[in-house]
Amino acid sequence: MAKRRRCTRIVKGVRDTVSLLLVAPFLLLVPRSAWAADGNAHLDVFGNVDLTVADKPKTRGFALGMMDLVLTGSPIPGVRGLAETVLQGEEDGEFEIEIERLSITYDFRDYLSVTAGKIHTPVGYYNTAYHHGRMLESAATRPLTFRFEDQGGILPLHLTGVALNGSADLPGSLRWTYDLGVANGRGTNTNRQQIVGDDNDWKAIAARLTLQPMVVPGLEGGFSTYLDRAPPGVPPEGLGETTHEQLYSAHLAYRETPWELLAEFVTYRRLLEQSRAESWNMGTYAQLAYSIDKVTPYARGEFLDAEKDPYAAQTADLLWSRSVLAGIRFDADANLALKAEGASDNLRGSRDARRLTFQVAFTF
Repeated sequence: MAKRRRCTRIVKGVRDTVSLLLVAPFLLLVPRSAWAADGNAHLDVFGNVDLTVADKPKTRGFALGMMDLVLTGSPIPGVRGLAETVLQGEEDGEFEIEIERLSITYDFRDYLSVTAGKIHTPVGYYNTAYHHGRMLESAATRPLTFRFEDQGGILPLHLTGVALNGSADLPGSLRWTYDLGVANGRGTNTNRQQIVGDDNDWKAIAARLTLQPMVVPGLEGGFSTYLDRAPPGVPPEGLGETTHEQLYSAHLAYRETPWELLAEFVTYRRLLEQSRAESWNMGTYAQLAYSIDKVTPYARGEFLDAEKDPYAAQTADLLWSRSVLAGIRFDADANLALKAEGASDNLRGSRDARRLTFQVAFTF
C-alpha cells in the first residue's frame, strides 16, 4: 500500500510539473503589451491566504488559497479569448494545477455570441458572477451549494462544449439575457470532469433565462436548468448503472452600491435507470452585504440537503448542513481586501461546528 501511495505521488508530481512547464512558457511569451491596460491581451492574478480556526474538523492553521491566473485578449476584432489557470495547495503539501476555463468567443450581435471550450456552467447566479478569485467575492467562503467540484461541491459547475449567449431589450423597460450550452456531461468516473472526450453519446444541456428591469439598476431574476444522463461506471468510481440528472434553479440578485442581496434555490432529481431509485435534493442560500466606504459587513444563511444523492455521496465532503455566518470585509486598496468571518454549521446527528476565518485576498 505504501509503495502504491509513493507511485501515485510520483505520477501526480510528474503531471503537475509538466502542467507548470506548459503554462509558464505561455505566460513568458505573452508580449509586453499584454501587461498594459490598452494592450491586446491582459493578465490578472488573484490570490488569497487564509487563517482558519475550526472545531470540526479541528483546524488551527494557515492555508495558501488559490493562485488564479486569468488571461484575456482579442486576437481579431469580434473574437475574445479567455484562459484561467488555478494553482491550489492540497492537504498532502502538493500543488494542483488545473485549467478552470479555456474558451474562445465570437460576438455576432448583442443577441448572439458563440463560445467554445471549457466555461462555468450557466446555472444560477453565483457560479457565473463570481469565478475563482476570492478578491471578487464579498465573503471569505463560497455558498455550500456552489462550491466547485474539486472542493467537495455537489453541482456540475464547469462544462466543456459549445454555448450560446445573448441579450435584447423587451417592451416595458425589461432586458432579457439567455444562455444555452451543449457539453460533455458526467462520465463513468464520478470524480473526473470530462474535458477530453465523452463516455457516452448523450450530451448535457444547460439553459438559463435572466430578466433585468431597467428601472431598477442592479436587479435581476432568473431561472436555470441542467439535464444530463451519465453512463454506468464501475464502483467505487461509478454508480454501476445509467444515471439521469434534472436540475432546476431560481435566483434573485441585487447589486448596486452600497447594497448586495443574493438569493438562490436549487433542486435536482437523480434517477438510477435500472433500479429506478430516485432522489430529490436541494440547496439554498441568501446573502446580504452593505458597503460603508471601505468597510462591508455581510451575513449569509444557507441550507444543503443532498443526503439521498448517491452521486454526491462519492464526490462531496458535506451532504447536509444548515449554516449561518457573518463577516466583515475591509478594502485596504482597490487590489487588496481583508476579511474576517465567523460561521456556525449545524450538521445532522452531531453538535454544531464553529469556524472562524481570516483572509487576505489580493489581485494585481
